[in-house]
Amino acid sequence: MKVSRVYGKLCMYLLVAALLVLCSPFNAEAAFPTRPITFVLPFPPGGGSDIFARQVAHEAEQIIGQPIVVANYPGGSGGPAFAELLSHPADGYHITMVNSSHLFALHDQLANDFSWDDFDFICRTQIDAFAVSVLADSPFQTLQEVIENARREGFLLAGGQGTGTAHHLMVVLLAQMAGVNLRWLPFQSGLDSVTALLGGHVPLIATSPVTVHPYLEAGTVRMLAVSSAERLEFYPDVPTFREFDFDVLMEHYRGFIARRGTPADIIAQWSSVIKSSIEQPGFLEYLESISNSVEYMDSEEFAAYARRNFEQTVELLTMIEE
Repeated sequence: MKVSRVYGKLCMYLLVAALLVLCSPFNAEAAFPTRPITFVLPFPPGGGSDIFARQVAHEAEQIIGQPIVVANYPGGSGGPAFAELLSHPADGYHITMVNSSHLFALHDQLANDFSWDDFDFICRTQIDAFAVSVLADSPFQTLQEVIENARREGFLLAGGQGTGTAHHLMVVLLAQMAGVNLRWLPFQSGLDSVTALLGGHVPLIATSPVTVHPYLEAGTVRMLAVSSAERLEFYPDVPTFREFDFDVLMEHYRGFIARRGTPADIIAQWSSVIKSSIEQPGFLEYLESISNSVEYMDSEEFAAYARRNFEQTVELLTMIEE
């Protein structure tokens, strides 16, 4: 009788284990992953996007049952990270989180080394506006005061991630609409631009809100305007560019990509796992702590969205250059 009960319990445990494997996005049939994963990041350690990716990695590890190594290859508008990603097989063991500026750089700085066709799109995780910020003790209380000073000085001095990036383009549009020349100081990352702002090396920076959020909370940085159509839910006191009669409307997104040729089933599995990861209570609590929210798109939707965003941005840049 005891042997029968033990055998029955063993069968029940095996059945439960089998169901868990079958229900997992990474199941036995797919035979993936069987070893550690690497997230190749074009961001420096400690910045907003780096922390975001590490939070995704933490949640995803619990789902896939394998450790995820986070490797940083900052700078070069994403070039070093893209080179590292493409140096590995298209098997899903190395994937990259990017933002809109890295993909936009394929039009300009990275055009000779990489192309859109080098990558497969996994999913979008988040979308946000851009923001311009100053030090908390800056003499400029509003964006209008910044522009008026630029007109007196003859130029607008600002900085942000890279040259030819979406951050840069946003300020180019602002300067053009304001009728002032722009002196742009490029930095390797949004975090580096914040460091320069805090050090007094640049008076105005363009970043995503999440990048400056810790400094807003600390009271050392003040956000002047955002590039959304309406005021952001988490920053209701920050006006839009349109409220100053500057029709600057731009989106900033984050998402995951892989090397082109990665099997479609692995792309789909990663999309499912990342979606589950960003819906976990711990991740949602993290997003709330930085005043942000999930904006998921699957592989097909993200590929179409990113391409459309890229083409619209290139069109804007072409109009400016003319």
